[in-house]
Amino acid sequence: GLVDNKLGGYIALAVLIAAAGMTAFYMWRQIVLVFHGGPRTEAADHAVESAPSMTIPLIILGVLSVVAGFMNTPSDVLGLDRIFGAHRFTDWLTPSIAHAHVSVFQPLIAIGALLIAVGAMILANRIYTRHTRIIETGRDPLQVSQSFGAIWTVANARMYWDQFYGRVFEQPFNRAAAFLSDRVDWAFLHDYVHDTVIKKGFDSIGTLLSKPVDTGIIDGTVNGIGRVAQWISGGMRRVQTGYVRTYAISLLLGVVLVIIVLLLPLLNR
Repeated sequence: GLVDNKLGGYIALAVLIAAAGMTAFYMWRQIVLVFHGGPRTEAADHAVESAPSMTIPLIILGVLSVVAGFMNTPSDVLGLDRIFGAHRFTDWLTPSIAHAHVSVFQPLIAIGALLIAVGAMILANRIYTRHTRIIETGRDPLQVSQSFGAIWTVANARMYWDQFYGRVFEQPFNRAAAFLSDRVDWAFLHDYVHDTVIKKGFDSIGTLLSKPVDTGIIDGTVNGIGRVAQWISGGMRRVQTGYVRTYAISLLLGVVLVIIVLLLPLLNR
């Protein structure tokens, strides 16, 4: 475990030092491209200085970027800790970072990283100040170099990370999202479930309840009762002749019928 930790530390150190050298290289390349050589576009040729509201904050940030490193001055290094104080930035972060502690200053690592950064800046200065015409045409000196052309292509393509990420993560995600949106949500849930199952099912049930049940059974029953009532009333209407003698005979027959009903018990005895 200890060997693995040491190996991981050496790998991290190598990556960080390489990153420091690359950062110094491309930052100096940026300085040359922005502040040296002729303008590469007509707009740049007629550009004017920014207003003080923009330049003054940039100047302040530039000064702070130069002296900001002294906020975390190591102990016993050229007496700087007596001026700026030692490890102030580390002490300030200690309450918010777990296991934070002041590390021992490593002069070999510091000087080595500084030399690599300065060397990268000198290399960038030599490459880009000698190829002003190539820069003005829009082609990078490393791009046309036989030695570094392939490296420049890979670096300019960001190590093809965008293509890798697009093919492995982005495109499958887009295809899955399109499938869920077009097929599952729209075609299945909307067109089939909503339009076919729910809407057509509701229409079918509504049609069944409307025509056979409502029109056939309910309306038929109500209309049938009405027809029976109409038929009975039509038959009984014939009894109403309007003649008094007919009503007298009907009354006489009714009285006789009542007398017979009253005498039936006596006759049975």
